Amino acid sequence: MTETLSPLRAHTEASVLAILLPGIGMPASEFADQGFVDAVRARDQSVDLLPLDAWRDGYDVPCAQQRLQHALGWARSRYAQVWLGGIS
Repeated sequence: MTETLSPLRAHTEASVLAILLPGIGMPASEFADQGFVDAVRARDQSVDLLPLDAWRDGYDVPCAQQRLQHALGWARSRYAQVWLGGIS
């Protein structure tokens, strides 16, 4: 997996990353488009956000699992805490 991960950075240096998992058929950009990212930012939380485009290849569970495993490994090496959040 060579996917580049670019979290949306908090206003301050964050020790927490929230990996956001969209529902099936939902692009990861929906988190920003529907105001979720702005809502988190408005609360001035020191949390970086990583909307993960897990389902970009359609309903392909092995690909989604591989993307999530890659993101978790990447995040664990950079953050003190990793949170998962999702929409179904």
